[in-house]
Amino acid sequence: MSEELSQSGAGLQSQRHDAAEQLVARAENLLWRHTRPADAAGTYAQALQLEPDLVSAHLGMAEANLALGGFTIARNAATYVMQLVPGSSDAQIAQAIILVIDHNYQGALDQLETVIHANPGRPYPHALRGYCLRSLRRDYDGALADAKAARLASAPDVRSLFPRVDPQPARPAVVAGSDLATPTPRYAPSAQPSAPYRQRTPVQNQMTRMIFYSRQYPIGTYSIIAICVVVFLAQLGTNVDSGVVTSGGILDTSAVLQQGQWYRLLTAMFLHANLLHIAGNMLSLYFIGPYVERIFGLAKFLLIYFVSGVIGNVVFLYAVGPGNGALGASGAIAGIFGALLIFFIINRQRMGPVGNSILGQLLFWLMINVGLNVYAASGLAWQAHLGGILAGALLGAILPSAIRN
Repeated sequence: MSEELSQSGAGLQSQRHDAAEQLVARAENLLWRHTRPADAAGTYAQALQLEPDLVSAHLGMAEANLALGGFTIARNAATYVMQLVPGSSDAQIAQAIILVIDHNYQGALDQLETVIHANPGRPYPHALRGYCLRSLRRDYDGALADAKAARLASAPDVRSLFPRVDPQPARPAVVAGSDLATPTPRYAPSAQPSAPYRQRTPVQNQMTRMIFYSRQYPIGTYSIIAICVVVFLAQLGTNVDSGVVTSGGILDTSAVLQQGQWYRLLTAMFLHANLLHIAGNMLSLYFIGPYVERIFGLAKFLLIYFVSGVIGNVVFLYAVGPGNGALGASGAIAGIFGALLIFFIINRQRMGPVGNSILGQLLFWLMINVGLNVYAASGLAWQAHLGGILAGALLGAILPSAIRN
């Protein structure tokens, strides 16, 4: 008889556990797909009535109440997760949630990096990481993390899972109700309920977008393109092949080595042989330059561009010797390609399929650039390309960037 009762109790416990897991799955769907954290919190609470120690339900309660601004419940739920499964990935996510509530965003990022490295396919750590990055004003990095979380979870708007950036200090809150009244979990406070955080107004959102775009505007890339176009127009006005502008700035190896006109290492970067030559170079710079400028910042972008261009010209100078000439921004642009290439190689695993996709685009534009230079300039100064891309790759590996950090 006792064995039958034991089997019956075990069967009932298994049914309660399965029902709780189904409720958790439903709550996750409400939270991610429908962006209804209040209903998700109520459903998580129902799951906890069936299975009081279900880790996924407690962690879901923390996530849903963080979205609602119920920081006290979120903190208590996260603390309970850490007690149930100390040292686990769930506990690290819970610790990150507590650090976010305490506005310790860098500490939360450190926790999340470990979780993402162990399980890169889990969407919530990417979404929480995006929120932390945006709170630290690293908007571009945050947008990348948000996009990855949205792709992994097939969610329309992962930003709705969090309070607005720089939330007010934590205040007590209770779980918002769902269509089924259920008791709150054991860690729910007895304080009066507080209203969820206020969404930004349309005017505030527009101002935020304007600030974001102004910070990310690739002014260095567009300035170089503008200068090259102006110089090319001056070349057209004085004969592109032998006019004063072209002859005065071209990389004439004899003039450099025998007369000491080292300035030509720099001026040749702004000259082009014909319309197709400048079109190919500027098109490549237009598509690739903004990536490098946003990753490394304006000052480091200009450093990579000009150092790569000069080194590429130096390699050409000593490789071919006196009696030769070259012109064009190809060495500098090759350096931009090299910096971006090494950046995505270093960070490809962290970026996942997005990094692979951009790597493919990068190699495509590199081949286009080389092909147009061969056709337009009746030959390729491959020495300048080689020197430029190696210099850019070296600088891309050693210069710090916000995304890599």
